[in-house]
Amino acid sequence: MNGVTCNACHTTGGGTPRNPFGLAWEAAYPNAQDFRLGAAAAFAAVADLDSDGDGFTNADELAAGKHPGDAASAPEPVNSPPTAGDGAAEANRGRAVEIVLLGADADGDALSYHVARPPDHGTVTIADGVAAYVPERGRTGPIEFDYIADDGLAQSAPATVRVTVVARTPWDTDDSGGVDILDLVTVARLFGAVGDDLAADVNGDGVVSIIDLVTVASHFGETDALAAPRLMHAGHASHVERWLDEAILADDGSDTFRRGIAMLRSLSGVSIPAGSSLGQNYPNPFNPETWIPFRLSQASDVTVRIYDVRGRVVRTLALGVRPAGQHVTRQRAAYWDGRDETGTPVASGVYLYRFATGQRSEIRRLVVAK
Repeated sequence: MNGVTCNACHTTGGGTPRNPFGLAWEAAYPNAQDFRLGAAAAFAAVADLDSDGDGFTNADELAAGKHPGDAASAPEPVNSPPTAGDGAAEANRGRAVEIVLLGADADGDALSYHVARPPDHGTVTIADGVAAYVPERGRTGPIEFDYIADDGLAQSAPATVRVTVVARTPWDTDDSGGVDILDLVTVARLFGAVGDDLAADVNGDGVVSIIDLVTVASHFGETDALAAPRLMHAGHASHVERWLDEAILADDGSDTFRRGIAMLRSLSGVSIPAGSSLGQNYPNPFNPETWIPFRLSQASDVTVRIYDVRGRVVRTLALGVRPAGQHVTRQRAAYWDGRDETGTPVASGVYLYRFATGQRSEIRRLVVAK
């Protein structure tokens, strides 16, 4: 029948009891006289059965020249290639994201995965069915890569993973995982820069300005579990004081400015005094220059005038509007170079200096020693 031996239908050959396939055939085509003729109707009835339970249909076994009633007589298995599915994910700028790869194998074979097309920027590694993508520092936007699944005998068609890199924490300008002094420095260094996708353009308006710095300051100290904050050192103090002055002048009353100015004030060590006052100049005596410290309880238009002992004005220092706070460091105090209004160095002796705001004035003495 169909070019196979009697063992196709009998347990050990012609005349012996029929095997499961022979019994199925006889049930489908009971006319014993024509049983050996291989009637099409009978074959159609049993073709899709797996009579011997070996995982192959009767039709497949007969086509391979095997005995469909004998589980020990089976075709070589045919490998089904694996499949791979597309994927999508979102990553925070500068931070890794993991994507579970969507591979499948109809035969149940173990799969391995390989990068078929790397991303245009950033890096991707695959281990244990998971792809880890690390964006390039400072880059945002869409990116994609291809991968394949492999069962050891065949590979899938490539599948594509699309990752959208976003700046969920734009105030972390250097993608360190925390907001610290270096983020403030990054913004300040790029003041005035104009363009798209600037890491220091925290609010995304296309310009790096004091608003971006204040926004970073309002998030100062925020960190993820893995980041180690970079600490301030003495060299940063003068910069923070200058940023504080600029932030106060640009204050728009928003919560971001409120929090940012408070943080800058904390970082600079500047507190708001209860009242305005004038401090003693330093050094004193001096030659040729000195600094005149003062404190303001509120923002004020400040003028310092230098007088000789006869009450004549020697020099006027118009400082303009200064923010509330401690103006005591060399970066914030009033500066006098020891010259009069004509640029001539003054003579040695005792002078008076008068500090005046709209609400208060105060006089102290200084000494020029040459």
